[in-house]
Amino acid sequence: MKGHLPGEVVAADEARRLADDQMTEAELSEQVRQLFKLFGWWAYHTHRSEHSEAGFPDWVAVRDTRLLFAELKRQRARMPRKQQEIITRLGRTQAEVYVWRPSDLDHIVELLRLPPRFIGAFLEKLALMLYDINVS
Repeated sequence: MKGHLPGEVVAADEARRLADDQMTEAELSEQVRQLFKLFGWWAYHTHRSEHSEAGFPDWVAVRDTRLLFAELKRQRARMPRKQQEIITRLGRTQAEVYVWRPSDLDHIVELLRLPPRFIGAFLEKLALMLYDINVS
């Protein structure tokens, strides 16, 4: 792994962080695509966005009564101001709106597998967990 000597023992958490840092947006997108398919979502991704409106999220997905927008970013990538504005505007709707990074994969799995009636409780629990992490 980058930054470590061959044969050096790396703690599991550190190994996960290193893997997250090295994952490209394209690799994350492929994993998200597979998860949408696995959990029965209809999903759309613009593959070549050079003629599309700047800032639109990478993925739009629908399953049952759920509508989801997801912007994907590398672990340490910053979101341009235009994307932040679009994400904020979409967040004011009743759709689910996310910015996902490689370290979010476990949460993405849980989120995508949930049926519509459980999503509210899940999001409330996730928001509390994120609040605890940011406050600590």
